[in-house]
Amino acid sequence: MTRATIHYINERVYCSSTGHYQARVHVDRDGKREHYEYDFDGTLLWKGKRDWRERACPKYLEAAILEKLRELYADGILRVYENDRDGNRRYDDLRYHVPEQFEWLIGLRTAENEGS
Repeated sequence: MTRATIHYINERVYCSSTGHYQARVHVDRDGKREHYEYDFDGTLLWKGKRDWRERACPKYLEAAILEKLRELYADGILRVYENDRDGNRRYDDLRYHVPEQFEWLIGLRTAENEGS
C-alpha cells in the first residue's frame, strides 16, 4: 500500500457546540480517492454502510493536513462555521469557535511563539 496524499481540503471547517472541529479531506491512495472527515484529535472518520467509522490518522498525513489548513488560514480562505438550531450553516456571530484555540490546534500558536 502506498502512502496517501492530500487531493483536496475543504476550506470550510465545522465547529460543534462543544468546540470540537472537523474538516473534510479528500485523499488519494493506491489510485483511489477516499473522503474523510478529519477530526482534530487525530482521527479520520468516514461513513460506512450503517454508521460512522474511524481510524487513527497517520502522522505524515496529519502533518500534511495541518500544513494545508495553516496555509488556507493564513491566506484568509479558511472559514469556520457552526450549525444553528435549524441545521443552517452560520459563519458570523459564532458561539463556540474560539480563534485562539483553533490557531493552537492547527499549529499557528505554540509555547515558543507565545513566550511561555
